[in-house]
Amino acid sequence: TTTTTSEPNPDDPTTTTTTSTTSEPNPDDPPTTTTTVTVPAGAIMWALNEVEAMPGDEVTLTLIVKDPNGVKLPVAGAQYDISVTSPIEYITADGTPYGNVLNKNDDTRQIAWAKDVDATIAEDGEIMMTIKVKVPEGTAPGRYPVDLINKYVFGVNGVDISNYVIVQNGAVIVKDSVTTTTTTTTTSEPNPDDPTTTTT
Repeated sequence: TTTTTSEPNPDDPTTTTTTSTTSEPNPDDPPTTTTTVTVPAGAIMWALNEVEAMPGDEVTLTLIVKDPNGVKLPVAGAQYDISVTSPIEYITADGTPYGNVLNKNDDTRQIAWAKDVDATIAEDGEIMMTIKVKVPEGTAPGRYPVDLINKYVFGVNGVDISNYVIVQNGAVIVKDSVTTTTTTTTTSEPNPDDPTTTTT
């Protein structure tokens, strides 16, 4: 009596399947604001926040008034430029700072606004304006400053009060993509349904 049992074929290849998953930013995560500038007595702050982004994202930074000392500084108008670190791309700005119409030039990134008559006081935490920027594909991870520069601020009767407005600049924090690789290996096995062949 000769009994032959089926065996796995050693020539059958092993199949490997690789799946890559790339993490995405959570749209519910709030922008991260880091305070690094002290507001001296008698002054207020205009503060830009820091936001996290991935390559390809468009994100918005917010300029707010901070008045921790309760100065309540009357502001009649201002002009300034927005500086964006390459390769981050400036798109536009929007808002009604101190209740004024925002005059902007998106090509030169110049901003200006002014009251016709009196100056206005902004409350602590009041939003002045927003700045939208784009992170190009392929941007390396890192911190890219977004600055408010060439600032000129005036109060009642056109008095220069620029020294009483401290600026805290913002930034775009470009995150690195974290890739998780899962490898599944499948090796051929004998089929339990294959019959055992018996030869007599």
